[in-house]
Amino acid sequence: MPDYLTIQDVANEMGVEYKTVYRLVTSGKLPSFRVGRVYRIRRQDLDRYIEEQIYGGDVRATPDEKLICSVCGATIPSVDLVGGFCQHPGCDEPICATCWGRGIRYCRAHQPSPEDKLAQAQADMRSGKVDRVVTALQARQREKAFISRFEKRIMGIAALQHPLTGELLKINNWESFHETGDESTRLLRALGVAFLERSVLAVTPVNERSRFVIKAGDLGRKHPKQGIVIDAQAISDIETLTKIGHVTTPTSLSELMAYLDTLEKEARELDAFYVVSLGATAGWSEESVKYISSSPKGDSYQHRLLAPLLVDLHHARLHYNTLDKRLQGFIDLFRLADEAEEVLRIKQWIEETIANDFRSGITLQEVADTLDVPIPLVLQAFQQLDQQTGFRQMSDKDVGPMLVVTD
Repeated sequence: MPDYLTIQDVANEMGVEYKTVYRLVTSGKLPSFRVGRVYRIRRQDLDRYIEEQIYGGDVRATPDEKLICSVCGATIPSVDLVGGFCQHPGCDEPICATCWGRGIRYCRAHQPSPEDKLAQAQADMRSGKVDRVVTALQARQREKAFISRFEKRIMGIAALQHPLTGELLKINNWESFHETGDESTRLLRALGVAFLERSVLAVTPVNERSRFVIKAGDLGRKHPKQGIVIDAQAISDIETLTKIGHVTTPTSLSELMAYLDTLEKEARELDAFYVVSLGATAGWSEESVKYISSSPKGDSYQHRLLAPLLVDLHHARLHYNTLDKRLQGFIDLFRLADEAEEVLRIKQWIEETIANDFRSGITLQEVADTLDVPIPLVLQAFQQLDQQTGFRQMSDKDVGPMLVVTD
């Protein structure tokens, strides 16, 4: 047996929780010493402590050591309020319940690098622990494509029918009604800085917003009778993306509700009808989709001035209340990628999947099933990749068309 034991060694040997031994050590009841950040207990001191417990000897205690969270620096009143301990091998630094509850498992000295975190997340996805990994760069790319696509389609509209009043609105210059915004202040807070460099904005989402606001009377006397706003809002978990560089969960119902509350207030203040597409770069949770989609029970989201559509930018899907007749004429405006954009997305997914999984190839059917896209589009992606260095398209008698890596 080793002469020097860790807290975990003692806990395992005595069949008790880590915190129990930690409490004995920090109170001085179990003699110990520290080597850097690690406690060590001599075998003879443990044996003496056990004997004293059995025979009722005098166990002298010293005042509890002051506990400080090794992540945020907050004082931890007692060992019972410790959330956990640094999981780096051999480190016993305490982590407060708040930080532990936020998913932090390492002290500041042993925080994994962004690359390590991403590699672990991708490993978790391959093992099925998580169903998605979206990096900050991917979120930014999806955000920009979503907003750009929306603006391009709006600019191509010559006239539209007001969904409530039925008026035909002819627009000669959309730019005069265009407003933009983002959540840069939220990014500033997340980064803890007072300015944003262009290099940061190039790879980090800011939750861009683009909307076209036509107020009552903007097109002539009492025309339109009621205002209309056509809006696109990109949504990413800015805090998590700036903290660890990626997310593994979809946008939640609680975050959706927060955006809807804000939009409802705007619509009431402007007395305008809002057609809004909310594009989540990491996709939407099932609860969010159920809340928005049509329901036979009649409990779908409804508001007299707001008609929302959820755009899942991770799975390339559109969700909305199919029973809301006010939306029917606007669906094509928010449909996702055109054919060229979809082929590009398929190509990017193939390249990422092969690189991340260290694979030598992938079948056409697997791509079509996984991405839920038509086979002809996958064939186009295969053909374009076949023209690139490093890939070759071929056919196997058992699995059909496939793309293989050549170098």
